[in-house]
Amino acid sequence: MKLTWLNSSRRLISVIIYLTIFIRVLTLGLYAVADRTEARYAEIGRKMAETGDWITPQIDYGVPFWGKPPLSTWLTAASFKVFSVNEFAARLSSFIPILLASYLVYLLAKNKGINYALVSTMILITTLGFFVSSGAVMTDPALVLGTTLSMVGFWQAYRGESNAGRLWGYLFFVGLAIGLLAKGPIGVVLVFLPLFIWIIWQRNLPRVWRQLPWIQGILLTALIAVPWYLLAEAKTPGFLDYFIVGEHWKRFVEKGWEGDLYGSGHAHPYGMIWVYWLLAAFPWSLLTLGLVGKIFWQIKVKQTKLTLPTLDSEWLSYLLLWTVAPMVFFTPSANILWTYVLPGLPAFALLLTELLFMVWHDQPVNKYLIAPGLLIPLVFLFALPIVINVANNNSQKYVVEQYQQSCRESVQEPNCQLFYVFNRPYSAEFYSSGKAKKVEMHEIAAVLNNNNRNYFVIRTDAIKEFPPEIASKLNQVTQYSAYTLFSQTN
Repeated sequence: MKLTWLNSSRRLISVIIYLTIFIRVLTLGLYAVADRTEARYAEIGRKMAETGDWITPQIDYGVPFWGKPPLSTWLTAASFKVFSVNEFAARLSSFIPILLASYLVYLLAKNKGINYALVSTMILITTLGFFVSSGAVMTDPALVLGTTLSMVGFWQAYRGESNAGRLWGYLFFVGLAIGLLAKGPIGVVLVFLPLFIWIIWQRNLPRVWRQLPWIQGILLTALIAVPWYLLAEAKTPGFLDYFIVGEHWKRFVEKGWEGDLYGSGHAHPYGMIWVYWLLAAFPWSLLTLGLVGKIFWQIKVKQTKLTLPTLDSEWLSYLLLWTVAPMVFFTPSANILWTYVLPGLPAFALLLTELLFMVWHDQPVNKYLIAPGLLIPLVFLFALPIVINVANNNSQKYVVEQYQQSCRESVQEPNCQLFYVFNRPYSAEFYSSGKAKKVEMHEIAAVLNNNNRNYFVIRTDAIKEFPPEIASKLNQVTQYSAYTLFSQTN
């Protein structure tokens, strides 16, 4: 297919891809690890790196975190081991899986030519969802890598030749193992849901069975993923019941599920997942809606007969089902997060590229690609001071730094202790290297008599709850955002 406008713009599209990656890498360490989700997963990774316990992620010292399998924690802890404990290292564990998933999309799209591959990759990495998730500490990027590897591997094996196709077939099962270690059974569900429907739709089960090494592949998946599940249950009995039944059934069918050990259910109206998709795929979701609307208007209103190239129904149906699978699965779910749509974005980028190639052909439509491609990275770059300010206001980084500075200036530096009254944010643990403790109001009197240089952090709006006899023994050090730091008077 000759696309003269795209050939002339190939260099510019490549620049957008590299610019987006550069901006993302450059800014990974420029803003504080924020509460609550980011700081929680960063601290779990820090504890793993510190304790050397690579089997059980810990929400607190000696307290297992059963909410997620360990893959993202392994990546975070390994990053800390290499780059030390800092914001850049924490977020690198999300950036690398997103980058690898984007490269897999590039490889798959390259089957249709370099132009197709560049456009698909640019669309994917400049979606709001991929851009944000590549720079935040979370578990979803590892899942996206697993599902993308499986879906790319399946197609390459299905359409591939001999040895190369067989290798991709095994990578399909490696992707399943990654999904199981990233998020659990949902990683398998989000792969087999679109595949099952697609196989029925295309009536191609015999070819699917021939092209992939199912028996050896299933054994490979089990060999990679199952040992950790067995070790986790043996080390902390009860894990499998909570994780499989609670996290993978009750969380999604019980609105406002209260069994979550680490927070609360995220109750939303049914179908909200589609709104999240519009936001995660922005700005390309708007372009897609505009193109679909234009096609519909030309056919129904203007009675125009569109001239389209020969369509590959297997390929298009594969992409469509892969795209919508997360939304279809989570539509009836009561508890969802916006990140649940991420596994479908790689297919969306490929599907939109198909739509662009079908509709525009040789028209000079550079502006329709360049402007959306630059929107997210450039807006983020210009808004970076705001991002830094918002992150800092939702983090205990500054408060902990002020505590550490005051402690260094004290003659009792080795005996300094930091306490958070009522509630200890995860970022306080992260930036204090696990030294910040939680204390209740009735325990403070005893703490004041421990012969240490004690510091207390409390929400500013709760200062009035200090009893007079306690307040008289405290001196304000600093107030930042919603928290105030006090030191014990001599």
